[in-house]
Amino acid sequence: MSRFLMHRDSARYHQHISVLQVTIDPQSDRFFVLDRATLEVLVATKKTPTSVVKVRTPMKYANNFELIVFILDEDREFNMKALDGVKTETVLTPVDMSQ
Repeated sequence: MSRFLMHRDSARYHQHISVLQVTIDPQSDRFFVLDRATLEVLVATKKTPTSVVKVRTPMKYANNFELIVFILDEDREFNMKALDGVKTETVLTPVDMSQ
Protein backbone atom coordinates (compact mmCIF):
# COMPACT_ATOMS: atom_id res chain seq x y z
CA MET A 1 0.00 0.00 0.00
CA SER A 2 1.44 3.32 -0.97
CA ARG A 3 0.92 6.55 0.88
CA PHE A 4 0.78 9.94 -0.70
CA LEU A 5 1.38 13.24 0.95
CA MET A 6 -0.51 16.05 -0.70
CA HIS A 7 0.77 19.56 -0.14
CA ARG A 8 -1.61 22.40 -0.68
CA ASP A 9 -0.11 25.21 -2.71
CA SER A 10 -1.24 28.34 -0.87
CA ALA A 11 -0.69 30.47 -3.95
CA ARG A 12 -3.44 28.56 -5.73
CA TYR A 13 -6.00 28.42 -2.93
CA HIS A 14 -7.33 31.36 -0.98
CA GLN A 15 -7.38 31.13 2.80
CA HIS A 16 -8.60 33.42 5.52
CA ILE A 17 -5.88 34.75 7.79
CA SER A 18 -5.86 37.17 10.67
CA VAL A 19 -3.74 40.30 10.31
CA LEU A 20 -2.94 42.97 12.85
CA GLN A 21 -2.02 46.29 11.26
CA VAL A 22 -0.73 49.01 13.58
CA THR A 23 0.57 52.47 12.80
CA ILE A 24 3.21 53.15 15.44
CA ASP A 25 4.72 56.41 16.61
CA PRO A 26 7.92 57.25 14.70
CA GLN A 27 9.67 57.96 18.01
CA SER A 28 9.00 54.49 19.40
CA ASP A 29 11.71 51.85 19.15
CA ARG A 30 10.01 48.62 20.22
CA PHE A 31 6.67 46.99 19.49
CA PHE A 32 5.05 44.17 21.52
CA VAL A 33 1.82 42.23 21.14
CA LEU A 34 0.56 40.10 24.04
CA ASP A 35 -2.35 37.73 24.48
CA ARG A 36 -4.40 39.28 27.27
CA ALA A 37 -5.61 35.97 28.70
CA THR A 38 -2.31 34.05 28.76
CA LEU A 39 0.24 36.91 28.63
CA GLU A 40 1.95 35.05 25.79
CA VAL A 41 4.15 37.35 23.72
CA LEU A 42 3.04 37.00 20.10
CA VAL A 43 5.32 39.68 18.65
CA ALA A 44 8.36 41.44 20.06
CA THR A 45 10.29 43.45 17.54
CA LYS A 46 12.40 46.52 17.11
CA LYS A 47 11.29 49.47 15.05
CA THR A 48 10.63 48.87 11.37
CA PRO A 49 11.69 51.26 8.59
CA THR A 50 8.08 52.37 8.17
CA SER A 51 5.59 53.33 10.83
CA VAL A 52 3.04 50.74 9.66
CA VAL A 53 3.52 47.22 11.03
CA LYS A 54 1.56 44.21 9.73
CA VAL A 55 1.65 40.96 11.68
CA ARG A 56 -0.05 37.62 11.00
CA THR A 57 -1.79 36.28 14.08
CA PRO A 58 -3.78 33.12 14.82
CA MET A 59 -7.39 33.27 13.60
CA LYS A 60 -8.77 33.16 17.15
CA TYR A 61 -7.81 36.84 17.57
CA ALA A 62 -10.14 37.87 14.74
CA ASN A 63 -13.13 36.85 16.87
CA ASN A 64 -12.22 38.37 20.21
CA PHE A 65 -10.59 41.43 21.74
CA GLU A 66 -7.77 39.61 23.54
CA LEU A 67 -4.66 41.44 22.32
CA ILE A 68 -2.64 44.16 24.01
CA VAL A 69 -0.28 46.27 21.89
CA PHE A 70 2.67 48.07 23.51
CA ILE A 71 5.09 50.63 22.08
CA LEU A 72 8.09 52.09 23.88
CA ASP A 73 11.35 53.87 23.22
CA GLU A 74 14.81 52.66 24.22
CA ASP A 75 16.16 55.93 25.62
CA ARG A 76 13.23 56.21 28.08
CA GLU A 77 12.38 59.74 27.02
CA PHE A 78 8.67 58.93 26.64
CA ASN A 79 6.27 56.77 28.63
CA MET A 80 5.28 53.37 27.31
CA LYS A 81 1.91 53.34 25.53
CA ALA A 82 -0.50 50.41 25.48
CA LEU A 83 -3.70 49.67 23.62
CA ASP A 84 -5.91 47.02 25.21
CA GLY A 85 -8.70 45.02 23.62
CA VAL A 86 -7.34 44.97 20.08
CA LYS A 87 -9.09 42.81 17.48
CA THR A 88 -7.38 41.77 14.26
CA GLU A 89 -8.94 41.84 10.83
CA THR A 90 -9.69 38.79 8.74
CA VAL A 91 -8.41 38.94 5.19
CA LEU A 92 -8.46 36.58 2.27
CA THR A 93 -5.00 35.55 1.03
CA PRO A 94 -2.95 36.48 -0.81
CA VAL A 95 -2.38 39.66 1.17
CA ASP A 96 0.42 42.19 0.85
CA MET A 97 2.46 41.81 4.06
CA SER A 98 5.08 44.35 3.03
CA GLN A 99 5.78 47.08 5.52
